[in-house]
Amino acid sequence: MCGWKKTTIGEEITLQRGFDITRKEQKEGNIPVVSSGGIASYHNTAKVQGPGVVLGRKGVVGSVYWINEKYWPHDTTLWVKDFHGNHPRFVYYFFLFKSQMIAGMDVGAANPTLNRNHLHPIKIFWPPLSEQRAIAHILGTLDDKIELNRRMNQTLEEIAQAIFKSWFVDFEPVKAKQQAREAGKSAAEIERAAMATISGSAIGQLDEFPKEKYQKLAETAALFPDEFEESELGLIPKGWEVKQVKNLLNRLKASKRYTKKSVLAQGLIPVFEQGSDILLGFHNENPDIDSTPEQPRFIFGDHTCITHLSCRPFSISPNVIPLESKELNAYWVFHAI
Repeated sequence: MCGWKKTTIGEEITLQRGFDITRKEQKEGNIPVVSSGGIASYHNTAKVQGPGVVLGRKGVVGSVYWINEKYWPHDTTLWVKDFHGNHPRFVYYFFLFKSQMIAGMDVGAANPTLNRNHLHPIKIFWPPLSEQRAIAHILGTLDDKIELNRRMNQTLEEIAQAIFKSWFVDFEPVKAKQQAREAGKSAAEIERAAMATISGSAIGQLDEFPKEKYQKLAETAALFPDEFEESELGLIPKGWEVKQVKNLLNRLKASKRYTKKSVLAQGLIPVFEQGSDILLGFHNENPDIDSTPEQPRFIFGDHTCITHLSCRPFSISPNVIPLESKELNAYWVFHAI
């Protein structure tokens, strides 16, 4: 590796322990407070100017975070106080790819802990600044694309949840049909009322839709009744039924539970956790939960109530409950949960 040098982490990067602050001491603001688990809250005061790199020091040892803006590194972290002229984004990727090694440097007893004095002397090979820029640019471009896809997926997920609520919680298509029927509308007009509600359009706009889209809307609208009936939960669409959650699900078993120390930064099988990031890491062993687009499985966070549906095989961390649908469409059950 031409131009690379043998050095130590401490010669290239100076790490500093974060600053303690309690939730009670925090005031409303937009400054991220970064703990070992990521952005935990927001405050009105920053301790460090961004961009910055933060490592999990206590609790989630080995976690690595890139922060663009000014921030407050919590006492449970180490933050890069001095980049010594190195490219900050490259430093982030360096630690990210060393996260498993860092996690293995836990010096805590009951609670995992990382000591910066154990990191600084580690010998490493280090590229010149020009190569740092090139590496950071390539990986940064990929990360930006991943983030864009994540936001798109999040938007689609929010749309799906909004549709689910409209159809199966608020019963909007049924209400539209009932109102049209009670107003003395014809059978065709009753169906078009539901079609307009489902599509979010005015009834007059339906005739402007392409034939295939119109037909699909008509088929969907036909699935909803035009009146309600009493149930133990109150009014529900006529012909529908009330069931307990336990009758919709099977709880799956996992032969192994993975922790931050036992996963890889890259691999074949994703490992899901119950935190906001959901993805804990990867491994290259056999997956514990088989999942496909035709028969997807999903998880439920025992403490956080976070859910995530997967169309590919996966494994899990502690406090994650893997689930599958018993009989009904798995995607419907997932959104219902």
